[in-house]
Amino acid sequence: MDREAQRRGFDQAPRRVVFGDGAAWIWNPADDLFPGARQIVDLFHAKPHLSDVGKAIDGAGTDLSRQWARLRHDELDAGHLRALCHALRAHAPTDSDARRCWDYMTHHRARRVSPFREWLNGLDVTARGRIQARVLRFETGNLGDQRRVGQGTWEARCDFGPGYGIYFGQVGSAIVLLLLGGDKSTQRADIRRAQRYWAVYMEATTRGKTK
Repeated sequence: MDREAQRRGFDQAPRRVVFGDGAAWIWNPADDLFPGARQIVDLFHAKPHLSDVGKAIDGAGTDLSRQWARLRHDELDAGHLRALCHALRAHAPTDSDARRCWDYMTHHRARRVSPFREWLNGLDVTARGRIQARVLRFETGNLGDQRRVGQGTWEARCDFGPGYGIYFGQVGSAIVLLLLGGDKSTQRADIRRAQRYWAVYMEATTRGKTK
């Protein structure tokens, strides 16, 4: 692993990331060989755990199990780990699959990057700093140039670079969740994603209040 990483210039990369399935035999060598690299559990390996829980609680092959798993997959895609873990924890006391999956998700929670953070980490240092400064102003109620983009979501527009946009969900005057970021080239797709992520969050929040 170390030889191949050196051959490909991994140690020279400005951002170093190690993807894995959550197994210790991957993270332990990664810690030793690539200190400082970000570790991320890939969705391909995380989602089957959720599907197994759906089958365990509602029966394999049933519509209920598929619906439950699909909701959890959406929460995972949107980075809504709090809602995801809440749903798992509800079944953990009575179902061993749910308990193991809850342990898996909470143990690797720091290795799952939210869509907004993932986008932000991919920007150059200057742009990232200006975006972070803009987000800090949100905490004082200063949203700056922003507009509604539908279905409870908003876009805070940034007048630098390729036209960056910060998408967030809002209830009343309070920003509840930073959803993702993008620029003019992906604006339409970003708006659709933000609306979808916000819908998943609101659905999970509503379910939690009614239980």
